[in-house]
Amino acid sequence: MISGALAPATASAAAAGPTFGAFSAYAAAHYDAAGGTVLGLEGDDDAAAALTAALRDQFAARGVGGGKEMSALELKLTMGCDDPPAPGCMAEGGKTLGVDQMVYGKLKKSGAGYTVELTLLDVASGTVAQSLNAPLSADAVASGAVAQTAKDLVDQMLGAEAEPEPEPEPDVVAPPPVVEEPEPADDGGGLVWGRHDAAKWKKIGLYTSAGLMVASLGAAVATSLMIRQNGPVYNDLIDAANASLDDDKSGNDINPNTDQDLCDLARTEPPGEMGTVTNAEVANVCRRGDTMATIATATWIGTGVFAASTIAFTTLLFVHRDKSGNMAKLRRRGASMGVAPMGRSGAMLSGGWRF
Repeated sequence: MISGALAPATASAAAAGPTFGAFSAYAAAHYDAAGGTVLGLEGDDDAAAALTAALRDQFAARGVGGGKEMSALELKLTMGCDDPPAPGCMAEGGKTLGVDQMVYGKLKKSGAGYTVELTLLDVASGTVAQSLNAPLSADAVASGAVAQTAKDLVDQMLGAEAEPEPEPEPDVVAPPPVVEEPEPADDGGGLVWGRHDAAKWKKIGLYTSAGLMVASLGAAVATSLMIRQNGPVYNDLIDAANASLDDDKSGNDINPNTDQDLCDLARTEPPGEMGTVTNAEVANVCRRGDTMATIATATWIGTGVFAASTIAFTTLLFVHRDKSGNMAKLRRRGASMGVAPMGRSGAMLSGGWRF
């Protein structure tokens, strides 16, 4: 943490620049105009680099940031500024960086701690907007405290941020009283299962979907049997491969006993014969098998779709409202029935009725 209270600025703003008390109004008028930059502090140890990084974060949070980052020493050497540099010389360097505000300074050893010198420069006018000279303890620039140290320094230069006003608590509105509505008279109308005078379109939908399901299932089973192992297409593939071994063309041989895919071997292009296959007969059988596999997949999917449609139409056909009021009578009498298993000795049937 910062040792003691931060010392007040030893160098006041230049005559043309605003005073510390008026600086918050100056910042409100200028910070949003363009970006700013914090130059790397001059110093020989890691503490200068750590404090520079923390200051960049804190100044950026207050609107002075986003510009090109470099060290103060680099800018001084580039612009040929004296030591200590004149504000006008540093302002010319700030213009080359394309920023409106620039912070630079030094972190010097001072006994067991440090002394930090910071200058906030208005680049456009070349005047010092604010400067600060403060002692710091060695602990203030340690890794666990350097962020708070940087915030304290920025607050000294820019003024502490105003605390956000707490949001007003919402007015508690009592809920309106609950008005219980009378239960409607129970006149039945529950859903029941059974035959009834259903609409004609429900019957047509059921018969149509059931017929399509059966047809699709038959096609799916038939095509699946055709392409399964030892099925007709599989046997034709083995026969074609065996025939390739018996003909007088050595280049089209497909060994049926190989561990490789026979179709991949048959469809491979021979060297120097682009657009051809190793064995056209075997490739034709493979093409037929692929077509039937596609048909089998499509028909199995169709079977599932038509089965779901059949179930839906069956439900529509047989489920209807009880218009007789029997369900309402049973509910009023508290009719109930249940079955409970009894281990390995069977089940127990129970029921109830209220008179």
